[in-house]
Amino acid sequence: MEEPGLLDESTRVLSSPDPEETIKRLDEHIHKVESVCPSGSPDPNDPKHRDVKHWKKEIRAFLKNLRQMLKRMPNNKARRQPVEEALKRGEDALSRWGSS
Repeated sequence: MEEPGLLDESTRVLSSPDPEETIKRLDEHIHKVESVCPSGSPDPNDPKHRDVKHWKKEIRAFLKNLRQMLKRMPNNKARRQPVEEALKRGEDALSRWGSS
């Protein structure tokens, strides 16, 4: 069962037009998965791994949101670069973990 506060918080961040906040949350989720389950494939018998799938799902949502932000951004390299780097970090992490 998911905690209601987690859903409210992730929904708020996903609807936030602030790329810095979204990038911060993306990096936090990547760190959570890497620290709890570096392989990205959670063991169903390990209680520490119970949130890994949820975190990975949120990472995918953050990436989708960042891609949409990038489409709406002007061609200002200084503003686009942090978003592009965050997208690369997130995509690299998901590819390391496989498609679970």
